[in-house]
Amino acid sequence: MAKLKSVVELEAYRQDLQSGQDPHWPVVRVCLGPGCLAQGADKVARAFKTAIKSKRLKVEVKPLVK
Repeated sequence: MAKLKSVVELEAYRQDLQSGQDPHWPVVRVCLGPGCLAQGADKVARAFKTAIKSKRLKVEVKPLVK
């Protein structure tokens, strides 16, 4: 792990730990805004989660936040 350089980085790391996920796991971000949902993004997110769970991969699926 790289050395934390600020209180902000420490807080982000703490939140990752509290989320129950390893902060070093890859993250797949899927847009779940209204326009994306209208195009079926919720189905894409569910498909990612199902595939990840079935393969027992260490990957987290999160909504895309801007």
